[in-house]
Amino acid sequence: MKRLRGIALLGCVSVFAVSTHAFAQSDQAPQESEVAESDIIVTGSRVAANGDDSPTPVTVISTQQMAEVKPGNLADQLNELPQFSGSQGQGSRAEAGSANTGVPNAQANVLNLRNFGFTRNLILYDGHRVAPNSPNGTVDIDMIPQLLLKRVDVVTGGASAVYGSDAVTGVVNFITDTRFNGLKVNAFAGISSRGDGGTQDIGLAWGGDLGDRAHLLMSYQFRNDEGIDHRSAREWGRKRYQIGTVGTVAGVTTQRFVSLAGRPGASFGGTISSIGAPANPFNGFYFASPGVLAPVTGDFVNSNVAGNSTGSYFEPSLKSSMEKHQAYGRFDYELAESVRFYIRGAYTKNDNAGFAISNPTYVAANGSNVHPIFVTNPYLPAAIAGQMTAAGVTRFGINKVHSGPGMDQYRQLTKAFGENWSIDVGFNGTFGGTWKWELAALHSSNKLRVQQTNAINGKKLAAALDAVPNPNGTGSPVCYVSTQPQFASLYPGCVPYASIFGPTISEAEADWIFDPLNVTTKTKMTDLEGFVSGSPFSTWAGPVNVALSAQARKLTYEVISGSTPATLANPLDCTGLRLITCTPTSLEYFQAESLSRPEISVSVKEAALEASVPLLRDVAFVRDLSISAAYRYTHYSTSGGISSWKAGLDWSPIDDLRFRATRSRDIRAPTLHELFQPQSVGNFGGRDELLGIALDGANGRPSPAGNILSGNESLRPERADSFTVGFVYTPSWAPGLSVALDYFDIRVKDAIVLLNGIDAATQLDCINSGGASATCALIVRAQGNCCTNAPNNQIIRAFSRPINIGRQFTKGADFELNYTKDIVGRPSNLRLLVSYQPENVLVDALNGLQTNNAGAGSGSVVGSGHAKWRGTLIANMDVTDNIRIGVQERYRGKLNWYPSYEGAGAPTFVLLDAPKNIPARFYTNLNVAFRTGPSEFFFNVQNLFDQKPAIFANPSTAPFPGLNGVAPGDDAIGRYFTAGVRAKF
Repeated sequence: MKRLRGIALLGCVSVFAVSTHAFAQSDQAPQESEVAESDIIVTGSRVAANGDDSPTPVTVISTQQMAEVKPGNLADQLNELPQFSGSQGQGSRAEAGSANTGVPNAQANVLNLRNFGFTRNLILYDGHRVAPNSPNGTVDIDMIPQLLLKRVDVVTGGASAVYGSDAVTGVVNFITDTRFNGLKVNAFAGISSRGDGGTQDIGLAWGGDLGDRAHLLMSYQFRNDEGIDHRSAREWGRKRYQIGTVGTVAGVTTQRFVSLAGRPGASFGGTISSIGAPANPFNGFYFASPGVLAPVTGDFVNSNVAGNSTGSYFEPSLKSSMEKHQAYGRFDYELAESVRFYIRGAYTKNDNAGFAISNPTYVAANGSNVHPIFVTNPYLPAAIAGQMTAAGVTRFGINKVHSGPGMDQYRQLTKAFGENWSIDVGFNGTFGGTWKWELAALHSSNKLRVQQTNAINGKKLAAALDAVPNPNGTGSPVCYVSTQPQFASLYPGCVPYASIFGPTISEAEADWIFDPLNVTTKTKMTDLEGFVSGSPFSTWAGPVNVALSAQARKLTYEVISGSTPATLANPLDCTGLRLITCTPTSLEYFQAESLSRPEISVSVKEAALEASVPLLRDVAFVRDLSISAAYRYTHYSTSGGISSWKAGLDWSPIDDLRFRATRSRDIRAPTLHELFQPQSVGNFGGRDELLGIALDGANGRPSPAGNILSGNESLRPERADSFTVGFVYTPSWAPGLSVALDYFDIRVKDAIVLLNGIDAATQLDCINSGGASATCALIVRAQGNCCTNAPNNQIIRAFSRPINIGRQFTKGADFELNYTKDIVGRPSNLRLLVSYQPENVLVDALNGLQTNNAGAGSGSVVGSGHAKWRGTLIANMDVTDNIRIGVQERYRGKLNWYPSYEGAGAPTFVLLDAPKNIPARFYTNLNVAFRTGPSEFFFNVQNLFDQKPAIFANPSTAPFPGLNGVAPGDDAIGRYFTAGVRAKF
């Protein structure tokens, strides 16, 4: 069966090749509320009459068609299309959200066109810019009202000159059915074949005329997605595949693939290590049970990874949970025959929760995960303490992950509470017969509160580990600080960590050590815009169409953190703490907590002109020929003015065939987070490349350098040069058939990349430049001189900031086929979309090394690679008047383990004990719908054949056994059943 399915899809691909198409093909007769697609200005242009007139490729998807083959949220449906790759969602990213990274809600559903960056595709709602829901500039698609959407236009080419910043890879425009009449009821529930991941969704919508001039729409939707808390709920998760580095010789890095991976240097019970000299006799032993030591075992790869290991591992959520309430309303009124007024409001409350990548650990002041312990600790078994003392050991280290199997209540859980409301008011109309105009004002407000549970308070942990006998001579041991009057008030209620020597922790100990982190980010956007379009005159070849638009918007950003400003000035006060040594450069207090940021804003003003000019019509070899052009000037309050432009050519030699090409300069503005990220603090316990020593404070070496992560208010917009060329073929000999093929090439310069002063490459770039490189501003040394190799000129502070010095490019082709025809007298349709993307290259800003993530399971663009070949086939047929069957087949091409590299210093990898590559995968969805009267009952199966994800491990996650998920594009859940009803009255 799998072989037959593979042959079928590959046969289609071999016949048709690859691209996208601007042809909207309805899979059913239009409802009364729908208007002809030819009357709709599609998203690719403000002057084109429909998709076929747009010089930019546009794929038009009806929401009804998407819901039939994949019930659920709209983001999941869109991500079935091959143009989208690397999108973020409830199951795609396992790390905890944090305002420090600009991703407060790492499980939000964020689209990514071509895996080229979340912020390089523009999201529109009824043609208007959607405000970012997160300070990193992304839009959570779940915040967009979905129940009354009619279609989604996906522009797969640059469109900044038409719609503004961020439209580098394209535009996704969600179109509402503003003329809907009647009552709509949607309800469904789903569950996986393993009995988990339950979802429930119910929505109600009503639309109707109020007299002859007014129309009202209202909707409410509730969705509950229970998520899946453990990756071990699936066989691949229980296997804990991992890749670790064995060693590097002559530029060749040898890595090894293992299963049941763990961290040999850490365990759930605590692994012993030496601190300085002399060596601890129990090095390499761990507490397998309370007070009982056993040797660490496993198939060792390196200090971070071992197969079949007794060490600790990580188990983030397989899929985060989500609960959504969404309300929407729209009222429009005909003020005059050619003027309408509308007001639209929406409110969404969206809560996500998922376990983080790691069980809570503490990075001590020396930059390691090792907790120092005195041999005199009264909770250490006497026999073990005696042997250590006899060996001359006074202190030792213990590396313990504080929540192991069966201790879910102590895993670090990230909860993201999102709230969004928006109101849009506008006037639109026509004049002069051919002219259209609109004036609109939009205000949107977003609040996202992120709470991370069970984050370790470093000061409290250090106090709890320094346990001493009760000074009263009787009773349980107490914290040392509690016995010292001058320190006791600093740590009131200190609870000694009695369970440190074993895989347990008591509730009282956890309550003392763990604290929640709370960060709230608020973003707002106020937007005023207007446009007018029409035909001022005609040439002998046809009407000249123009559009003039203008926009002014203000975006504001605010961060409210649990930290206080004093935290940065004096982050770790070690008063009374004997086990750790604080220096002026020690910055670790909590696990990466951000500081607050008072409200700050960016203002944007822009104006644009677009024109389409016919040149020839009905002459030899020319059915029609036209050119188009657009220009936009944008002024940012932070960086000044910048221009974007676009030029296009359309040529139809015959009625059935049209060629199109575009060339454009597009821009992507820095996000609020990239500009104004509040400072967050941490330690750098790595290597000082100038001095050639480790900064760990051991054996007389310098202490760790403080590392400060922050935004950069000097950033400029990215600039991108895009080129597309292709054709659309609608043969008259085959009514209902359309075929399109388009090539794309996108190149970004001045790309915003995050440079870290602690990285070896950054240090070496500064050193090799003799202090002339801009990277030197990221490094502060004790003598203030970048390049003097003196013992006391160590790094004392390093900065991480985004800078405009990167380059990135991608190219490929998109193919689309649509075919509607009665088969044996029954309405049927077929749709095939395929993308071929052989290059998606990130150029290292410091050494020029080119990393091509296309065709790789892992990569450097958004954390993952993607398949070069991706395809989706959708087929529907009304087998009877009341029964409709739909099938979707999705293809993910094979992947290599590593990206490909080109340039000086290109790494070479050898992977042992692993399959040669990551094989391709096919996924089949089946939908059966039964209509009776106004209702339609449906039963849907996702991943019909329960196709398992390919065996996969990401080499970049080597220190984190258990973090690996599935290969990019693979299904992690397995077979999933959904049943529900859709009704319209």
